[in-house]
Amino acid sequence: MPMLSPAAQNAPPVTPSDFLSDALWKGQEDEAKRLAAALPVEELNKPDRFGCLPLSMTVLKNSMDVMRLLLERGVDPEARDRRGETPVEVAVKRYHGEAQALFAAAIETRRSRIAAEFAAAAEASRQTDIFAVQARLRDRATRRPKIRFVP
Repeated sequence: MPMLSPAAQNAPPVTPSDFLSDALWKGQEDEAKRLAAALPVEELNKPDRFGCLPLSMTVLKNSMDVMRLLLERGVDPEARDRRGETPVEVAVKRYHGEAQALFAAAIETRRSRIAAEFAAAAEASRQTDIFAVQARLRDRATRRPKIRFVP
């Protein structure tokens, strides 16, 4: 993490992830767990005022319980902070094997869920197309044919 001036370090929290990062930085594990469970996942995928993601902060502070909670809630381990780094890269740089294993499992689960959602959406689209074709065929079948008698 970059060195910050004392004024910047004492700056008030400005984003929801700031509160979680502050609790992790100060070693307030219970407060961090409460915030990790309460804050919206979309906000937890965004960097704090210093540019660090909450999931990266859990790696830096070795807070495995909060890390597991964030991953269970669906926080993206492949999200990028302001420097372009992911929590996975932070874990690799810090030689944090347990975090790397958790991230790998979370990424696999996330990708399989996305693939299943994509397959379900494709099937629903296919079913919609089938229903549209069936409706057109029923419509054609109920029309009376035009018969012209030529004298």
